[in-house]
Amino acid sequence: MEAGSLRTSSAGRGGGGGVDVAFRHAFKTEPAVLHSLNSFRNRDFLSTQAKNVSKTGFRVQQQVAETGVNTKEETIAWAAFQTGVYEAFEAARAYSGHSVGQFNKHYVIDFAAPHKTPPDVIVKGNSSRGGDGFWSRGSGLWTKDKHGVYAEEDRTRDRDRYHTQEWFAWVAARPDTDFKAASEDRN
Repeated sequence: MEAGSLRTSSAGRGGGGGVDVAFRHAFKTEPAVLHSLNSFRNRDFLSTQAKNVSKTGFRVQQQVAETGVNTKEETIAWAAFQTGVYEAFEAARAYSGHSVGQFNKHYVIDFAAPHKTPPDVIVKGNSSRGGDGFWSRGSGLWTKDKHGVYAEEDRTRDRDRYHTQEWFAWVAARPDTDFKAASEDRN
């Protein structure tokens, strides 16, 4: 796992924009990248978007979708996980293979690891296809075996909730997972 943060005013208006992040050490495969705004300088709704994920880095930006909001410099934090199943959690990424907006069918994550109860799941987008931009949102499906997610978008320029295919990354962990201890027990 590698984590970091950066300050930027770069904004994704639809699919554009971004700041390149280089990993200190290359991953074996494309990692699952989770990301979030840590600051709140702009009082409008914003999210984050990562794209162009590779073994050596990725691109990240503030996501304003089609709202036209002007951004200020914000701090974006991120964590990249080598994909795989570990003792207490799994990290993965996958391409949805079909349109995943709220007016479409949700993407269903089938957990690779067995869970006795629904795991704590964090899902973030790892692509930026089409011109609308999006943020990840749970669809309501959340069991010990599966989790459903949509690519949700704003309704500023269009009123629909259709969205194209996207890459998603997730970490699913047993409740109360200690990641330090879990990383020492890697497969």
